[in-house]
Amino acid sequence: MILEDIASLPVETAVVVEGAFVTPTMAGVTENAVWLMPSKTEQLTRLEHRNPGGAHDGQIWGWNLIHNQLEGTTATIINVDHQTIEQTLTAVEQRFNGLLKSAFSARTAEERQSLIRIGNHQLAIQATERQKSDGRQTILQLDCECAQPNCTNFVELPIERLQSLLANTPPSIVSPDHRSPGRDG
Repeated sequence: MILEDIASLPVETAVVVEGAFVTPTMAGVTENAVWLMPSKTEQLTRLEHRNPGGAHDGQIWGWNLIHNQLEGTTATIINVDHQTIEQTLTAVEQRFNGLLKSAFSARTAEERQSLIRIGNHQLAIQATERQKSDGRQTILQLDCECAQPNCTNFVELPIERLQSLLANTPPSIVSPDHRSPGRDG
């Protein structure tokens, strides 16, 4: 589904795709890819911090999978041991400096809202398909469509509310922190 989501974006759109389900074999090892990898020791430390005493075999299996697929390639790997989010972001920005300067980016609120809407719409499609197959009620965590450049808020909504909200012009899915009086997104 990740590859389908990426393929559905306008061609000129630059996006960041992240997550343990995006493997080098899936995404390819190209000049427009960078892999943020902790050492195995750091990965285990982070997992233990998140879930003390828990079984981390599945997560380590994923780390091994990605590490093994990267080994011996020309992939760009940034070691993220002991880095803050800001330090990692800076390293990625430095790596992609030229590409970021030349790529289309959403600069206006309307352009940002449009890209956020594409993502929210894809999440809604995926969740609706899952709900059809398993019948469970689903609450989705969607991105706030306020389009403020520094907004990282999420909006939790049941699937049943999404169709009407997605039929409206953005921003119709807005965090309670950003709503105008009388808006019910």
